[in-house]
Amino acid sequence: MVRSATVVCFMFVGTAYANERSAELVKSFQAFCASAPLDFAALDAKATAMKLAVRKDVGTPQQTGKFARSKSWQVPLDSRQHELIASETRGPDGETASFGIGA
Repeated sequence: MVRSATVVCFMFVGTAYANERSAELVKSFQAFCASAPLDFAALDAKATAMKLAVRKDVGTPQQTGKFARSKSWQVPLDSRQHELIASETRGPDGETASFGIGA
């Protein structure tokens, strides 16, 4: 009987932690990705101003208006850090930008 009670307690603690973590991630996504129109340069400036550590910065050289770039930063949170990811591309068919978080 004691073993099953312990397992149940750990299940509830894990659930509470997951819910808190999820709430932090949603709040972070809203602050970085949903608070303004998608603008790679603006997000880059915001992350730089916050002194977020760059995790990855890759891209192709601009050639006659064509390029692709992806950059990510480590974002510290109370529960654990996560990664903020931004990418932009431009080609003959148009432009795309995307923002997201990875946890």
